[in-house]
Amino acid sequence: MLFSRLKLLDIPPRSERVDSPFQLRPAIRSVGPDHRLPIGREQRSFLKLKTARPGKLQNFSFIAPGATSVLLAGCFTDWLQRPIKLRKKSNGVWWTGVRLQPGTYYYRFLVDGRWRDDPECSLFVPNPFGCQNAVRQVY
Repeated sequence: MLFSRLKLLDIPPRSERVDSPFQLRPAIRSVGPDHRLPIGREQRSFLKLKTARPGKLQNFSFIAPGATSVLLAGCFTDWLQRPIKLRKKSNGVWWTGVRLQPGTYYYRFLVDGRWRDDPECSLFVPNPFGCQNAVRQVY
């Protein structure tokens, strides 16, 4: 019975239907580098929501003027699976910013291939390797 009701409805072919208010319309072709898809107001607001970065920005820094590379590794980077490279300022301070959700995070610095503690951190916990991890609490 449901199938017979559906037959009575006049449903346009898939190519003519608009399933979502965010579905893009066909592009108007133009010549040159300004070829863009037309985007309406509701699509722009949807894109802003989708690209907004969640979490609070946390700054990490390490003073090592003679170092050639400094990496940030922690539970939020799967430790050495995806470490974050710090950038060096002219005064010898390495830094980066990471967006983190509220919670407790453990981390360490890897300076020229050697693990180092964060001298600016006041809270540490022992790790299974005989060292200690710095603790960052995000509220």
